[in-house]
Amino acid sequence: MTKMLQANPEERLTIDQVLLDPWLTKVAQKYSISANVGSVDRLIIKNMTNHKKWSFLKHVLVNILIKMSDGNQIAQLTKEFRKIDQDSSGTID
Repeated sequence: MTKMLQANPEERLTIDQVLLDPWLTKVAQKYSISANVGSVDRLIIKNMTNHKKWSFLKHVLVNILIKMSDGNQIAQLTKEFRKIDQDSSGTID
């Protein structure tokens, strides 16, 4: 996780490295979360694919957090999220 959160892009893991991380793949398999992420050549399609990979990563991490949390923790997270989601869009900018 710390390698994924590095401020310096040169030190930060790429999305492909993150998706191939043994811990992440083990946990994803444990919770039956699968991915079908391919690579392509053209820049615009590559950018769309990278977005898909990041979306998948977010999906995996949210599912892991949900499955590892109890109802009270999820309720508390929901409450805290609503505090910072000022425009009620369901996203934080």
